[in-house]
Amino acid sequence: MHKYESTLFFSSEWREGYAPARRYLIITGILVSLIFLIGVTNKWWPTPDSALYLSLGRSLAEGNGYYFNGSPCNIVTPGLPLILAGLRILFGDGFWAPNLFEALCGLVILLFVYLVVSRISDRFIALMCVLGVGSSFTFYYQTHRVLTDAPFAAIFWMLIYSWYRYRDGSAGWLIIIVLLSAVGLFIRAPGALILIPLVALVLERTSGKSNKKGLLAAAAILFIVFTEMGVFYWLGHEYTGGTPLYAQAAFSRFSTGIRAILFRVGGGMVGVPFALTEMFTSQDGLFLVILVGLPILIIGGIGGAILWKRGHRFVLPLIVLCILGLTISGGYGAIRPRYLLPIQPLLFLAVLEGLCWCIWKFYQRKGKNVSSATYRKVVMVFILLVIISNAPKVLRNAVYYSYLSHTRRYYEVIMSGEYAEVFEIAHMLRKSGDKGLIAADAHERSILHFLSGKIVLDLPTVKNRGKCNPAHAERLYKDFLASHKDIGFIVVRFSNDTHARSAILNKRLINMLDNGPHWKICYNGKRYRVYQFVSTQ
Repeated sequence: MHKYESTLFFSSEWREGYAPARRYLIITGILVSLIFLIGVTNKWWPTPDSALYLSLGRSLAEGNGYYFNGSPCNIVTPGLPLILAGLRILFGDGFWAPNLFEALCGLVILLFVYLVVSRISDRFIALMCVLGVGSSFTFYYQTHRVLTDAPFAAIFWMLIYSWYRYRDGSAGWLIIIVLLSAVGLFIRAPGALILIPLVALVLERTSGKSNKKGLLAAAAILFIVFTEMGVFYWLGHEYTGGTPLYAQAAFSRFSTGIRAILFRVGGGMVGVPFALTEMFTSQDGLFLVILVGLPILIIGGIGGAILWKRGHRFVLPLIVLCILGLTISGGYGAIRPRYLLPIQPLLFLAVLEGLCWCIWKFYQRKGKNVSSATYRKVVMVFILLVIISNAPKVLRNAVYYSYLSHTRRYYEVIMSGEYAEVFEIAHMLRKSGDKGLIAADAHERSILHFLSGKIVLDLPTVKNRGKCNPAHAERLYKDFLASHKDIGFIVVRFSNDTHARSAILNKRLINMLDNGPHWKICYNGKRYRVYQFVSTQ
């Protein structure tokens, strides 16, 4: 047995002396860039959150201030809306520029993943991480949507790289660390759940060296986080007359008591194998979770322990604290690949390191030596399996949907036509001369507002007891309509599919409107109906 095998837990000598040729790095960079850029289209992938950001960007670009749906916004921080406003001013109101910006953020993430992982492990593992993460459909999907996740993740990895440069001796990088921390929160306030655990990195003590730089950097990051969040809270409260929604959510989560918090943590931890399965295979289902998710969780835990023993002690605490923060704040629903996007490369790194240890342990039990080539072959086979399992969905988005974006069928095909009717309804509302308000379910509100430019009110939410008490639900709707005399249209989702959040309640509303003398159907589709107010005077 070679001496490096007995010290595998503490060093990476088994990989020293090998590095991918520059041509492989260039080829990988070109292929990944092509796939990412081919997926950039001039069409919008509709989601309620992206509609909110695009609406705010349009309002800023048109000089109307930080307004959404007719009111000052305190829902999100203004980083991404300001970027979208700048892109709108420079390139017009199309979606090509915002989509390209998001895709470039994805490529920036992969670049800095390679630079950072090369320092933590070596260039071969760094290249494998880039290939694994870059081919992951969850990563590809989130870096081609107009959301804050990809820009924040790019800032996050630039921040980690800046820390290494600062630790190497350049004091000027501390200023960059401060600026990146501020910009990251400016783009995404929930990023505090990742920036605070990032202190685990900067507090990591280099062997035999003073950690004054780490203490200074940690203090700077924490100061920026708490100061900036305080300023956002004050501004949101001052200019909108109410507590910012992100603060309301945080207060409600942490005021529920220890028992509720522990329940959310338990539920969130159950979701971790499901999220890992989706990240590595782009598939879901309990069988795959047992077959793939749980083994990946175990192997990743081993890899994190290896990195800890090797001296890179920040990786495991950063992953654990990030997941713990998400579970405390949102439970099972918060453990999604989207929210884990910044630490996804670290998860891949931990799994690859754990996989190498498993290979070594397997050969050790057989009393055989294992060569460096064996490690590399097994790692490459693993990454190849990741690429193969993700390729159908990635190619569908990069090639097929790109082709569809040049046709009229795009919105009828993506997301199983989920929002195709919403686009038709928004076009009808925009063209109508009616100046009345619109009422719709909260899930469609932001999309309808962005597409139509009109103010859209939320239909009232009926609690669970309302489902068993139709009279209560009907009374709630009647009170809502009586208090909003200026509503001109009501958009109701009436389909019975599993994604309809309020199908039972909406049927009650539809029945009430059908029998009312003041409402007529002006749109009747497969998923939605639109009722228009008709005066009897």
